[in-house]
Amino acid sequence: MFLPSDLGEYFFISLAVTVFLGLLSVAFVRRDSTLPVAIGSIVGILFLLLSGNVWTLAFSMLGASSIVLLYCKPGFLTTIAGFAVGAFILITGSDSYQWALFCVAFTVSALGSLLVTNAIILSGGINNAMKGVDPRKESIRDVFQVSIGIGILIGSALVGLFYSRIAMLLGAVLLVAVGNVASTYPRAYPSKILWSMERESVILGLGAVWVAISAVLSAGLSHTIQAFLLCAVVIFVSDSMATIIGVRYGKTKLYRGSRKSLQGLVAHALISVIAGYLLLGIAGGIIGVVSSLVEGFSQGKLDDNLTTGVFVSVAVWLLPFL
Repeated sequence: MFLPSDLGEYFFISLAVTVFLGLLSVAFVRRDSTLPVAIGSIVGILFLLLSGNVWTLAFSMLGASSIVLLYCKPGFLTTIAGFAVGAFILITGSDSYQWALFCVAFTVSALGSLLVTNAIILSGGINNAMKGVDPRKESIRDVFQVSIGIGILIGSALVGLFYSRIAMLLGAVLLVAVGNVASTYPRAYPSKILWSMERESVILGLGAVWVAISAVLSAGLSHTIQAFLLCAVVIFVSDSMATIIGVRYGKTKLYRGSRKSLQGLVAHALISVIAGYLLLGIAGGIIGVVSSLVEGFSQGKLDDNLTTGVFVSVAVWLLPFL
């Protein structure tokens, strides 16, 4: 029996929540939503068998359902159920390691769902192709992201890794829900503000979702608050500053056909290396250098926020074992 006896009583509750999330997702969107939900179920069951924690099943389904939310109108009801799950777990009690499992289960499920959803992949390609087309929108968007990142850095340093994991996970769900509401009601004043920072012809908030997924993964894989702070710098600050510098001052392209500049790469590297060295020493500085190279040479349909975020998250996770 994979389930510990003290968690067995929660199994049917968790299963009911999982089914509820899946039904809500499928009910509000197109037929291709069934595949993301199926992936969420499979990933959740694997985590359940490996960890013996029934709540990883619910958070895995929540990750898949969140991706479905990106292109359904309206589908934010799923998020309400997700927060109910999170609130229940907080009330009943859960340690930092369990929240790390929740973060990783959510991320793996969400990534799997993203990578098989044609609407998301198509929009991701358009999103990347149009980066830098409108410098004003790019600047507003990235200044906003840097501001959010600085707030996360300060907050995480104050509250520690345990609460940072909770905040990243539930914050990612909230972000997707806000984007879905803005897509459903585009004429509302708050929605107009969000649309003013978005690129044309893409799903609202898709770029932000890549960032959020990277942040959740880094929170789950970081062993210390210092490691998570380095991830947050790279994901929220370095990438945005590279774009800001690259759009305004980037004259030298990294290579033929690239839309990224040497100036942007240098800005990313300086911030990442300094933060890495201050937080994790020489190893952190090396991670900063390589993360900058990953960001600079990421092309195609996969967003650089995702590739860079996944790299730095896995790197800080592996660091204690090297």
